[in-house]
Amino acid sequence: MARLAIRRGWQALGVLIWALTAVFFLVRLSGDPVLLYLPENSTQEDVIRLRHAFGFDRPVWEQYAHFLVNASRGNFGLSLRFVQPALPMVLERLPATAELTVVTLALTILVALPLGVIAATQRNTWWDSGAMVIALLGQSIPNYWLGIMLILLFAVVLRVLPAAGRGGISSVVLPAVTLAAYPIARLARVVRSELLDILGREFVRTARAKGISSLRVLVRHALRNALIPVVTILGLDLGFLLGGAIIVETVFAWPGVGSLVVQSVNNRDYPVVQAAAFLMAVIFVLTNFLVDFLYGLLDPRIRYG
Repeated sequence: MARLAIRRGWQALGVLIWALTAVFFLVRLSGDPVLLYLPENSTQEDVIRLRHAFGFDRPVWEQYAHFLVNASRGNFGLSLRFVQPALPMVLERLPATAELTVVTLALTILVALPLGVIAATQRNTWWDSGAMVIALLGQSIPNYWLGIMLILLFAVVLRVLPAAGRGGISSVVLPAVTLAAYPIARLARVVRSELLDILGREFVRTARAKGISSLRVLVRHALRNALIPVVTILGLDLGFLLGGAIIVETVFAWPGVGSLVVQSVNNRDYPVVQAAAFLMAVIFVLTNFLVDFLYGLLDPRIRYG
């Protein structure tokens, strides 16, 4: 287990360095941010002075080396727009994104698992067809369009839920449903596929031949074996939710990391974008560690050398 932790640690370090490197160079493709922070009547001397203050007049490789050294210490510099430390600004928005992500994951599990189980156990019936139609729609509809439609229906027409902002349990319903549509559809299809495969195996038929109830066979034997790919999908979905939250948070004016990233990209606020990307990469790496650990709990045959 110690060898696994060391190996995963080196892999995690490589992922973080790659993510920071990619973001460092990609954000600079958006153009020079200096002109956004100067008045229209600024002179060339003002531009040169501000570029020097930001450090943008140095060679790119020198900026990159300086960025990596500071990032290793948790220092991503000051926000160009707000003149505040970038990482604390991102961490301040993290609870809102975490709340939306947790509610979305819970909704995904509560809806997708029963949907997949019903589709598998009622194969070739209208239950199966209905579940797969829902899954197909969930994977086909863009979440930004779904969010707008939900706002029009529940906030404008019915007036039962708030249209935007974060202010209580009711405010998280629409963004969570919007964000959960795709992972619910994908997870339901995976559960159905895995259960259909496992229900046809020899050990399941043997358990039924011994007189064990169908419910016990489903829960204890079939569903438990089907959970390994489900855990993998959920681990990947966490990264999807953090990324997809950028669009959903913007649609619903949710004050999380995603909306902060959109504002920072529009303002070419490099330090904030880099700090947010680092934080999301760390969360994704930690999620993969958790998925590896859950593998061993769900299937004792899995051992790491």
